[in-house]
Amino acid sequence: MASVEILGFSVDQVSALTGLTHRQLQYWDATGFFRPEYSVLEGGPSAKVYSFRDLVGLSTIGILLREHKIPTRWLREASKYLHRTHEAPWSSLAIFVAGREVAFRDPEHPDLFIGTVRRGQGQVLIPIELKRVAADVRAKVEGRRERSAHDYGLVEKRRQIARNAAVLAGTRIPTAAVWNLHQAEYDTDAILREYPRLTRADITAAIEYEARRRRGKTAS
Repeated sequence: MASVEILGFSVDQVSALTGLTHRQLQYWDATGFFRPEYSVLEGGPSAKVYSFRDLVGLSTIGILLREHKIPTRWLREASKYLHRTHEAPWSSLAIFVAGREVAFRDPEHPDLFIGTVRRGQGQVLIPIELKRVAADVRAKVEGRRERSAHDYGLVEKRRQIARNAAVLAGTRIPTAAVWNLHQAEYDTDAILREYPRLTRADITAAIEYEARRRRGKTAS
C-alpha cells in the first residue's frame, strides 16, 4: 500500500476520520486528556495538528468509548498508555477489555498485563490490536485521498491546508511546488513523474495560477 501523504491532520479531518466530535477533541486537548502531537505557533483550534499516531490513538479511544462503554477514568489510562508507548511499533501493542475495565500489554514483556483486570476470575480479555486499528485508519485516509474528476485542473485555498497556500484540488500539493519545477525546466512529463497523482490539466492550472500571482505581485 502507498504511504500516507497526509502526515498532519486538522481537527476537522480527525473528527471525520474517527467519529469524535469537535467538542470532544477540543475539550480533551484543553484538559490534557489527549493533546495533538503538533501545534502551529499562531495558536487557536485550527493550529492544532494531529499526527497519524494521534489518529490511531484517538480511533482506539473511540472504540473503547462507543463499543465497550469504558468509563472516563479508564479512557484516561488508555490515553496515557498510548502516549507512553508512542514510539513502539503497532505490532507490539494491544489493549484488552474485560467487562468495563482495561488492561495493557507491556511491549517489552508481552505476557505482562498492566491494569487492574484480574485474570483467572472468569473474565474474557477482548483484544484491541493497535496494528489492526492502524491499518483501518490508514485505509480510511487513503480512501479520502481519492480525487474526483472535478478536481483536475482546479486550484483551491483552504485555511487548514498548507497554511492557506494555493494547492491543487484534492491534494496537498502546492501550486508553488509545480511552478518551481517548471522554472527548473522540468517539462510536464517530468513533473508528473515527481507527482504521479497529478494530471496534465493540474500542471497547466498550477503554472498559469502562479504566473498570474507573480505578475500581480510585480504590478503592485
